Amino acid sequence: MTRTYLSGMEALRYRDICEKKDRVLRLTGFQVEEFEALCAKFTPVWEKHIKNTTLEGKPRKRQVRKERKNSMLPTTEDKLLFLLYEHKNYPTQEALATQFGMEQPHANMWLKILRPILQETLQREGDLPQRVSERLDKVIGERQRVIIDGVERPVLRSGDNETQQEEFSGKKKTLR
Repeated sequence: MTRTYLSGMEALRYRDICEKKDRVLRLTGFQVEEFEALCAKFTPVWEKHIKNTTLEGKPRKRQVRKERKNSMLPTTEDKLLFLLYEHKNYPTQEALATQFGMEQPHANMWLKILRPILQETLQREGDLPQRVSERLDKVIGERQRVIIDGVERPVLRSGDNETQQEEFSGKKKTLR
């Protein structure tokens, strides 16, 4: 049974949307096949983490055989969906919590737990973002598909104050 939140709204779960490929893409930015491939890499990193560490980040005193059935994010797919949904849509934590059937402090806790797990997964696969072009050339290698996010990049500025003011776009003005 899906956990419900105060409003009676059902929590978002991967099993409920995985048949709707366009919905998975809209919510996560990943095709179903890409999501499942990432989840297959994410799962062992998560399992290693939860085997040795509590949700509070403390070392475990006893081993965990399997996760609780009443977990707010009961499956690894749900954990990854939660994290990718947050990364793609960047909702407030209150909205994220509502969408996934939990309270805001729990959403905050899960983000703190899951972000480093995803970071480690991407690092193992060599898929971390690169910000220096020389490293990017190495990472790209023989890959067929590369995604480039060129939102912001450093610009060399003139040392001359008048030239700087002529070239300044007006963005990122600081208040004095």
